[in-house]
Amino acid sequence: MGYRAPELLLDYKYNTKVDIWALGCIFFELCTGTKAFESDGAVMEYRYNRPLQLPAFCNTTIPPNICILSRPTLLELGDQLSKMLSPEPQMRPSAKDLQTAPQRAFRTFGI
Repeated sequence: MGYRAPELLLDYKYNTKVDIWALGCIFFELCTGTKAFESDGAVMEYRYNRPLQLPAFCNTTIPPNICILSRPTLLELGDQLSKMLSPEPQMRPSAKDLQTAPQRAFRTFGI
């Protein structure tokens, strides 16, 4: 629950961008220790109202002495997560985009 992309919940056509959404949910949880969305209902609430504040998530939820990522890396990760969790599939990066972009944040996780 909470990992399914909005287009799956709405029974729309979907493509590999649903996997990017799920990966974004997993990265969010790895970085914060909490789920981005506790339920499918929370995903739909986000789709229509966008209450989740992604770019600064790590700075406010993980104490600086515990977080292993540098501030620039956190900001980059927040930016990428924001794109990965875009309610609009066409706004999400592709797997190739994530793999080829020079992203310190994802290299931290071995991607």
